[in-house]
Amino acid sequence: MANTSKNKSDRPATLPDGLALPQEQEIEKAILSGLMASHRHMPTLAAQLLPEMFTLPQVAMAFEAYLNIYNRGESADALSVEKELRRIAPDKETLATDLYQLALGGRYLETGDEYMPTHARHLREAYVARQFMLSCYDSALKASRPDRDTEALLKEMDSHGGRLMERLSHATNSVGMKEATLLAKERMLEIQRRVTEGRTPGIHTGLEGLDRMTGGMMPGTLNVIAARPRVGKTAFALFMALNAARNGHPVCLYSLEMSKEQLVFRLLGCIADIEPSKILKGTLSAPEMKRIQRASDELERLPIWIDERTDLSVADLRYQISLRRKQGRCEMVIVDYLQLMLSPSEDRKSTNDQISAITRQLKLIAKENDIPVVLLSQLNRNCEARPTLKNMLSDLRDSGSIEQDADTVFFLRRLSVMNIDEDPETRLSTEGRGTLSIAKNRHGESGEVRFCHNKGVTRFTDDRTPVPNDRRPAKAELDKDLFG
Repeated sequence: MANTSKNKSDRPATLPDGLALPQEQEIEKAILSGLMASHRHMPTLAAQLLPEMFTLPQVAMAFEAYLNIYNRGESADALSVEKELRRIAPDKETLATDLYQLALGGRYLETGDEYMPTHARHLREAYVARQFMLSCYDSALKASRPDRDTEALLKEMDSHGGRLMERLSHATNSVGMKEATLLAKERMLEIQRRVTEGRTPGIHTGLEGLDRMTGGMMPGTLNVIAARPRVGKTAFALFMALNAARNGHPVCLYSLEMSKEQLVFRLLGCIADIEPSKILKGTLSAPEMKRIQRASDELERLPIWIDERTDLSVADLRYQISLRRKQGRCEMVIVDYLQLMLSPSEDRKSTNDQISAITRQLKLIAKENDIPVVLLSQLNRNCEARPTLKNMLSDLRDSGSIEQDADTVFFLRRLSVMNIDEDPETRLSTEGRGTLSIAKNRHGESGEVRFCHNKGVTRFTDDRTPVPNDRRPAKAELDKDLFG
């Protein structure tokens, strides 16, 4: 018996007996089940699939509903999906219930994060295969006619084949050199405009010396800030977030270690220049309470969003950022910190493999959303045993591919934490001072930026204290200080 396509995306062609259009209906149901279980899969699926790629009409409508909600920048809970389904198919009153039964009616609940890209690829391949079969058969029928235009048919097949190859390879972001050049020129003019206005090309970090060397936090980049505990990674990240928000850039802060109350106390301490410990202990004086109130009034107006979940996965992060970007509520992301994140696949062989998977996904998130992602990371304990005070990329804890995926890597150092009173290089006191070492900078120079901080380590400024040549130690003297 002849086979006829039932999907509206397939052209109404009749195929010869024994030639069936490929379908992946089990995978379609698995994708539906995955979406019902968690909408965090939508960024992956929305980038790869279209409703017409499904052969089950009810699943195609369900995906269309999820896609519409996602494209509007809204969260897809059960009620919003049911409402969207009624809008798409007002004549199908039981569609939502039918979909629920369809998803639960089989073995489709094993839909972990790592399976969704594979499901999407298989579904896309089946769709392209159907389109290819129908196109070839349609071309064969046209070629058999006496009035055929062979040259036109070949051109049509070549054009259609190119479109199918693009769908198969998912190369929707490929651009020609003309378009790429225009995009680059637009970006160049934007950079020039910002610099002319006295701003940085990227998002201002709060330290002029750091901005001069890096251009600020640039869109589409992964930026790693690494240090040992108690040095001030979180404090410096919050300082950056505050500066970005004050300049009109919404910041999304994901803290896997500290609560939102602790983070807010630190932000208030930064604005009011008061030690957060005094807030925690309740030892604020009357004048300090007034400063805290003024700081609170300012902080309430700043576009900073805090997520304090301790079980944050890369898939959750990707969905949240994608959604907030569509809502205009995210221009920079800070993750505190890398080693506490859940790996995309917990069954990987080693911790290094898991860290590598996380950093690769974070880099993709930065590129997809055209925003800077600031990632805090721990350093290996053995770096403290090294005689020299300088950190190296290999010091990154469970380094994996951190140094490969990151666009910039900063090492934060405060010698006072190490009970060193005098910097052996500058011979300046280490009290209230620190250094940011730029170990990797894909878009510029490496080097060091000296900074000063307040007593509570919440506020940072450029250290402009001159270092006279006669105060710099000779190399032999420096080696003696460092190596004994």
